[in-house]
Amino acid sequence: MAQNLQCPTCTLVNEPGAEACTACRTRLNGSTPRRNFGASSPIRHQEVPHYDDHSSDQSPLLADLDLPEVNINPQYCLCIFVAVCFIVGTFILIFSFEGITVMEYGLRHNKITGSVGDKVYTTGRHCISPAHKFIKFPRNQILIEFSDIIAPDIQSSIWGRTGGDKNDDNSGGQPLTLSCSMNVKLPKESISKIYRKYTANFLPFFYQYIRVTVSEQMQEYHPTMFWKDRSRIGIEMASAVHTALYSEAGAILINFQMLDIVFLESYEDTIVNIQLAVQKKTTLEYQYQVESVVKETDILESQANATIAVIDANAQAESSIIINKATNEGFFVVESQKAKSYKTFEQGLELTDEKAQLLKYIQIRNIRDHKAQNSVIGLPSPLSNINLPKKNDLDLRFSRTSEVKRTQ
Repeated sequence: MAQNLQCPTCTLVNEPGAEACTACRTRLNGSTPRRNFGASSPIRHQEVPHYDDHSSDQSPLLADLDLPEVNINPQYCLCIFVAVCFIVGTFILIFSFEGITVMEYGLRHNKITGSVGDKVYTTGRHCISPAHKFIKFPRNQILIEFSDIIAPDIQSSIWGRTGGDKNDDNSGGQPLTLSCSMNVKLPKESISKIYRKYTANFLPFFYQYIRVTVSEQMQEYHPTMFWKDRSRIGIEMASAVHTALYSEAGAILINFQMLDIVFLESYEDTIVNIQLAVQKKTTLEYQYQVESVVKETDILESQANATIAVIDANAQAESSIIINKATNEGFFVVESQKAKSYKTFEQGLELTDEKAQLLKYIQIRNIRDHKAQNSVIGLPSPLSNINLPKKNDLDLRFSRTSEVKRTQ
């Protein structure tokens, strides 16, 4: 049984009984024309084993083998080389750029050696090569908060103890829980120092500095000062925190605010009761002042009413005097005219008994003028035995009465 042998010129398997494979025999018979390979017609070269012409082991079949000649164009190779370089360079250039936003600073870090430069990069896109990257730091203000609110970026409240009364050696402090917030800014010139000292994870160190500083500062104040002078305590705490952050890391404290102050419940109840007593005392003092003003107002009102009463009484007295005087003057004028008229009437009638006849005439006239129910007949006249005062005597009496009232 014939066995398949490998072709001596290639790696194909020969047919049984053949010296070479079909492809090699075809080329040996001249059926395949010779081809000229140029830049416009690239071909795939088939690897052909090389045998030395002087080797005794060379197959006699290879001696008659007519292999095609390969003609490579140098310009084609140059174009391929330039294209490959351009593509590789483009990829390298693309991955060499990295951007920094307006809210960031950056330090150049070598991925291969691990070294970090001191130059601080700001906003923009920078060419740093693919072997480098930026270690970024915040450029905006960093909000740091210590409180009881549960959140990823919020730290727990600061525990500490206040100081005692400086005037009392036996006075001790009180446990205190302080909640506060602040804004911290990293200057450009401090970025390299912060990385050298803390790497990129600098916030835990800042938290520790702030806790220690605030706890130490609590001991400088008596508990009552957190009620009476909280604004001054906040300013002094802010100054101490700024000094600690700037001296350790070069960071700047922008603002500081105390959010909440919590003492022990029993101590807070005591303070509340004291404050309530103080407020009650203050309220009573204000009420006393109000009552004093009300009473003073009542006194002034009474004095004014008394003055008004005196003025009204004097005015009424003056008015009564004037009215009475005018009435009397009018009465005397009327009566004088009546007397003159009666005198003229008496002279005209030539009465013999002047007084008796004239009175009789007046009586008859009055009876005629009065109504019947108001007239009394048969009784003597009540005016017959009365001597009327003269006008000068009445004027003197009224003037004395006016002088007495003015002196009163």
